[in-house]
Amino acid sequence: MSYSTGMVGKASADSLFAEFVGDFEIAWVLGWWMCKTVPYVQGVSVCASVYSLVAVSLDRCSAIWFPLGGGFTRRKARVIIFLIWVVSCTLALPWALYFDLETPDSTHPQNQFCLEKWPAGMDGDLYFLIGNMLLCYVLPLIVISFCYLLIWLRVIYRNVPTDSVATLQKIHHKAKIGVLKMLVVVVLVFLLSWLPLYSIFARIKLGSALSAWEDHFFSTAIPIAQWLGSSNSALNPIIYAALNVKFRRAFLYLLPKCCNPHPPCHPNMTKSSLMQRNQTSLYNVTGV
Repeated sequence: MSYSTGMVGKASADSLFAEFVGDFEIAWVLGWWMCKTVPYVQGVSVCASVYSLVAVSLDRCSAIWFPLGGGFTRRKARVIIFLIWVVSCTLALPWALYFDLETPDSTHPQNQFCLEKWPAGMDGDLYFLIGNMLLCYVLPLIVISFCYLLIWLRVIYRNVPTDSVATLQKIHHKAKIGVLKMLVVVVLVFLLSWLPLYSIFARIKLGSALSAWEDHFFSTAIPIAQWLGSSNSALNPIIYAALNVKFRRAFLYLLPKCCNPHPPCHPNMTKSSLMQRNQTSLYNVTGV
């Protein structure tokens, strides 16, 4: 599984989430169908995003520890991406089933809100704890952290070749480290973006009754935390552009195509760069 393949899956999840951002704190005007669809798609995209990071982390860890045979093949990568979306669609299914339109104030029946409405005998708080917080946030981040710990140990205690043949290996190793740095930043941004919202809802759903000051504080904090979590999907392209030279070059290369159907050859695709690409493809390294 190449780094690019995994990040395409995450980018797809981010794009899907950005298209279905909705505000559930105000009266819902989009109808019953969208009340079911929007929270479900949001849940699916967040799960798919974090599990794409898990897949990329496992792939990079395998490639670093076993450079000659590690990493996922293209076929395995496609299967993994398919399974990621199947699992994500399954985990978020209760949101499609149990979000519904409610009228809290009978004196204003026109003001309907899209809210969770769990049947009697079913615990929505337990689903939040297991289905959302543990399976889509805590456990994936633990796996990712463990993968990067193994990678760090491998890099710290690796045996550096001393002969002249090792020069190319050092170049590949530097490129891998550059990719890993960007992935670490992506994971940290994901962690910090969603931490406030998960913390607030963990307090609301799993704690005791809210005090007066907590109720007042959360009424202001929840929209901010929701905005912060949603901003993660917009921050990722900025991170890619800031930390990945190849991403910037490809973007600048593709940008003129909307105006010029016959763009000139890529300025960096010289004979020497083609030879270098043929050499580095053996190691499955994305240039940074």
